This record gives sequence, C-alpha cells and structure tokens, in this order.
Amino acid sequence: MPLSHLDTKCNSFYIAGVNSLGIYLGNYNTPWELNRVDYKLQNVQTFKIKWMDSVKIFRGAKIEVDSPFVYLKDGIGAKFIINELSTLKNKDMEIVPYFSQLIAFNSKSLILRVVNKKKENVIIKLFPRSKTIKEGVSLLQKQGDGLFSTDGIFIKIPKKGKVIYVYYYRNQFFLADSNLNLLYRGRTIDTINNVQIKVKHLEYDNQLTISSPPLIVNKRACANERYLFVNSALYANNELTKYLDKVSIIDVYSIESGKYKFSFYLPDFGGIKMTEFKVFGKTLVALYGKYIYTYRLNF
Repeated sequence: MPLSHLDTKCNSFYIAGVNSLGIYLGNYNTPWELNRVDYKLQNVQTFKIKWMDSVKIFRGAKIEVDSPFVYLKDGIGAKFIINELSTLKNKDMEIVPYFSQLIAFNSKSLILRVVNKKKENVIIKLFPRSKTIKEGVSLLQKQGDGLFSTDGIFIKIPKKGKVIYVYYYRNQFFLADSNLNLLYRGRTIDTINNVQIKVKHLEYDNQLTISSPPLIVNKRACANERYLFVNSALYANNELTKYLDKVSIIDVYSIESGKYKFSFYLPDFGGIKMTEFKVFGKTLVALYGKYIYTYRLNF
C-alpha cells in the first residue's frame, strides 16, 4: 500500500530527481520552474530557474536534479546546462553533439548516446572543455539495425561512478564504469533474447522507421545504490494475466552482480497505470498521470 499520494492537478509533470530533501518535479509546460515536495507529499515549493529566461530550448528538454547540481538537457538543441541546485541563478552552458540521452558526472565529464554517420546508436564520453571524445567500443550490441535494436534506458548509479543500460526490446542490460569500460552484461528474467522489430527504409529522406509495433520487454527502469528496478512489460508463464493487467511489474536485480533478486507489483489507481518511477534509499516514488504516490520498500 502507498504511504501518501498527491494530486498535482496537471498531467505535464515529470520526476526530475530525488534526494534527501524530497522529490523534484519538472513541468514540460513551464520549463523555467522546478518544484519540490517532501516525501509525505504535503509541502510543495516552487522555484524559478532564472537563467531559463535567456536560453532558447526545444520542446522535450528536461531538467534533472542530481545533488548538488541541477541540469538542463536539450538533445534537439544540442545544449547541456549545469547549475548549483542551491542557487538556481548562474548557468554554465556547454554546446554538445545532438544526443538522445545524457548522463553527467560533472560539467567536465558527460556520457551521451548519439547517432553516428552510419545512423547507429553509440555511447560516447565527452570532455566539453577540450571537445575530446571517447567512444564506448562495443558497449551497444545491435541485432539487425543499429538504431532501434539498441534503444534503451540509460541510468546513472547513485554514488558509484557507474552507468547501467537496459534495452527496451530484449532481456539484456549492461553495467559500465564512468570511462565506458564494460563491467558485466546481465539478463532480465524475461525470455526474449532477440529483438522483434520490423524496420523499413524510407528512400525519400534516407531514414529508418519501425513498420510494425515492436515487442517491448522492459518499459522503464531506475536504480538506487544497491538495486536495479525494471518495469517489465511481459508476464511470466505462471502469473495470472487477468490480475496483472491491473498492476505494473517491478523486477529487482543486484547492481553488484546483475543477478535477479525478486519482484513486486505496483497497483493501478483509478484505471491509471504507473508512468514513471524513481527510488531513493528505501522510498519508491511513482507517477500516475497527474498523481504521485510514495511507497516504503521493505528490503
């Protein structure tokens, strides 16, 4: 059962981050604002990010809180802005390659997922000041095309200097250090080893597109210092489909070894499924459209 819940009155919020002070919410409709609510979901504070007034950003740009910093990540606009969370006044902006995902360790070291000249996803480490780039060779393993088959979720492991990547369309993930050295490859408990996607080439603009709905294996994922939490899209053979249509399945894996530990369920609320979640310590924060729920994890 949830500890608390809050109606935000708006469907455009997203979870920007979690720390000891509470839950941070960004809003796609008001990107210059950052909201913080305590874990009891009672005290909501709104902060204005003053430097946003002078920065042009594209729709879809997101704020991310990673104490003691707050970032603005704009992949379409090829911008990355870092600021001290305590002030929200001064900005340090870097022009970076166009990216689809970005993880920051600090302003001097960024990890990005970009598309190369072959139109394949690759993971690179960028040193913005020197413009030096290091590619994570063979980290992403394609199956057929190198774009859709390698799509997934990029996660920074708190306080560990490591990143984990969970594929959307197969039962695989991997852990790497901040220098893009592979530490291990793991598998989720789902049985889909091979990506099930049909890709079509559009000759008129030389682009690739998915020609039929893909089979999603892993919908969402997040991590704390000890565990990887994966929102699985598939049901185990022994699970009751009728019941599981009303919950979200969370499978838990050890960060240290990649081994499966256990699973639990987050129930739907009012017919709404969980759309996003984060874990801080033993508190799980879940977003259900305009509603936020918090749970206490007993492990």
